[in-house]
Amino acid sequence: NMSGIGIIMGAGNTIQSNTVTSSTAYGIALVGTNGNTVQENQISGTGLIAIVVDNMSAVGGPASMVSTGNFIKGNTITSPGSDGIFVGEDCDGNYFTDANEVAGVGIGTALSLWRSGSHIVTDNTFNSTSTGIRMLGSSFNEITGNSITANVVGFKIDASWQDDTWYPCLDHTITANAIAGNTTFGMDA
Repeated sequence: NMSGIGIIMGAGNTIQSNTVTSSTAYGIALVGTNGNTVQENQISGTGLIAIVVDNMSAVGGPASMVSTGNFIKGNTITSPGSDGIFVGEDCDGNYFTDANEVAGVGIGTALSLWRSGSHIVTDNTFNSTSTGIRMLGSSFNEITGNSITANVVGFKIDASWQDDTWYPCLDHTITANAIAGNTTFGMDA
């Protein structure tokens, strides 16, 4: 399968207790969606990203149709091809909580927030990856009570440059996280 499970332009759906393996692109994709719950799924061996939360440009539609207010909780992700969880541009206000576990991301990031913000990231475990959490041009996030260990870089926080425009990365609340055993940096900002 190209993707294991996908919702495009849907709202109020629950994707729960599934096992998704060996998809060539995505394990679970939410595109142009709002208010969905992705909970307690086992996702492994995806070609690209285990869980993607993105705007409609990902499928050829307008970037203005975004994914917001989704709940990603209690999922176990192992060995995705690039990122464990990726959140695309302007897909603000999503929740990553309740013990998501991401491990074994060789060249990517456990949780990648790209030019989106106002996310809640609480009580997750991100380990054995290149980068635990990357916020690229992402602002106003609350990141609390996570375990970010045994990565190359625990946190990477940086601005994004695209089309002659800087997108800042600012005004985060980062508290009470366990950041240890990361081989290069605990936090690179």
